[in-house]
Amino acid sequence: MTREREYFFGEDRMGRGGFGGRPADKGGPRGPGGFVHKSQIVKQLKENMQSGHKTGLNQKILDYFAPRPPLLHGTELKKKKLPVPFTGLAAFVDKFAGPQDPEEVKDSGKIRLYKNPELALQCRLNTETQQEKALRLLDWKREEAVKQVADAARGWDPHKDLKAEGDPFRTIFVAKLSFEVTEKKLRREFEEFGPIRRVRIVLDKAGKSRGYGFIEFEDKKDMKEAYKQGDGKKIEGRR
Repeated sequence: MTREREYFFGEDRMGRGGFGGRPADKGGPRGPGGFVHKSQIVKQLKENMQSGHKTGLNQKILDYFAPRPPLLHGTELKKKKLPVPFTGLAAFVDKFAGPQDPEEVKDSGKIRLYKNPELALQCRLNTETQQEKALRLLDWKREEAVKQVADAARGWDPHKDLKAEGDPFRTIFVAKLSFEVTEKKLRREFEEFGPIRRVRIVLDKAGKSRGYGFIEFEDKKDMKEAYKQGDGKKIEGRR
C-alpha cells in the first residue's frame, strides 16, 4: 500500500483508519481488508465536495491529473529550396530525333541488343547496352587468347626444352588422367606391356598435376602394344 493510498483512506500500518486522512470510528463497520464501509465513504465525499474540490478527492490525488506546463515554441523549420525547379518536357520535344533525322536513318539498319525488348521501341540509345558490352568483351578475350597461343607457338622450340628427353618413337601420350594419379601409380599400370624407361606427369607452376603425362618404353614394340591395348584403360576411376 502506497503512502498516497494510506493518506487517502486514512489507514495506518495495522489496516485501521478512515477516509480522507480522518480515522474511522473504531466501532464502525469495515469491509474485507480493513476498508471502511461504503456509507462512510459516501459521507466523507460529500463533506469534501462542500469544503474542497467538487470531485471530493484530496489534493494529492488531484495532483496526478494536473496538466503539465505548455511546451515552449521553437523556431520554425525552414524548407530547403531545390537548386533547380522541376519543369515539363514540352520545351525539349524538338530535341528528340525523328524518322527524318540523319542520325536516325544511319542507325536504322543496325540491330541493337537490349535486356528489355520494349526498350528499342521507347527510345534510341547512342551508347552500347549491357548485352553489347558483354559480347564485345567476349570477342576481345577470344582474340587475346588466340594471339597468346600463336605467340607462344612461334617462340617454342622443342629442342631447347630441358625436360623433353627420350625417344619420341618409344613414347606414348596419356591424357584425361585423374589429378590423384602419381608417376609411380602410372608406371605400375603400364608395366604389364613391357619394361618402362621413364614416366613423366606434367605439372603446373604450383606443382599440381595437369591431367596428362608421357610414358617412354625401352622397346618400340612394347610402346605399340601399350598404345593398342591400353587405350580406354581405367585408372583411379577415370578412363
